[in-house]
Amino acid sequence: MKWYKLALVMLLTNTVFGQSKKQLKLSAIAGSQINTSASQFNTNLSTGINTFALGAGSSIYFRNLFVETEFQFLNGGKSNVENKLTLSGINSSLSIGYNLFPSGKWHLEPGVGFASLNNKIIRDDIKNNQSTYFTKSSTAVVPSLNFSLTNQSGLFYGIKTGYNLSLNKNDAWKNGIDKKPSVFTDPINSIFVQLRLGGVIDLKKKNKAVGKKTNLKSTSDTTYTDEYKFNSE
Repeated sequence: MKWYKLALVMLLTNTVFGQSKKQLKLSAIAGSQINTSASQFNTNLSTGINTFALGAGSSIYFRNLFVETEFQFLNGGKSNVENKLTLSGINSSLSIGYNLFPSGKWHLEPGVGFASLNNKIIRDDIKNNQSTYFTKSSTAVVPSLNFSLTNQSGLFYGIKTGYNLSLNKNDAWKNGIDKKPSVFTDPINSIFVQLRLGGVIDLKKKNKAVGKKTNLKSTSDTTYTDEYKFNSE
């Protein structure tokens, strides 16, 4: 019975999404990310590193619902006369959300998802001319809110804010050289603000346009055949 129930759910889901309006949104992303951690990595620096993030994203819409994927490269640091910390990494995420204003050009879209965070910390001891680095991969829950405006040509621009809440709180940072666990276990959580620019493709209209061209060609072929038959008689 479980197999039949699963098949029925998949059939109903495919029917609902198949008949709904579909759109594809592609975007370029640039923004700032404030990363906080309780660990100072044995330096006299205050916690918190601001990074610049650059990436891209894509979303597919089924009327009000959407599924979004994105990736970002980030880099930033902080320093004083004795120490320097540099944070870099690659983040990727998968989220779902809902558009609260589906009928107009303004979009307000709350969402939630999961992110894969791959971070690297470089610790420079400027005074003693020594450098050490640590790496950590973790999973985070990402609540977010996206606000955008789409014009008549399908171009959109907007702003998105959210928070990366790490789930791997007790996992140790690994030493960069031997990959062994270090004494540092504090996660890095971050709040981010993104500027987004891209375009919207209406998938449903594209399919209809192809169908109209096919019908027009079929009508032309039929007319030509009828005229040839009349002249032959």
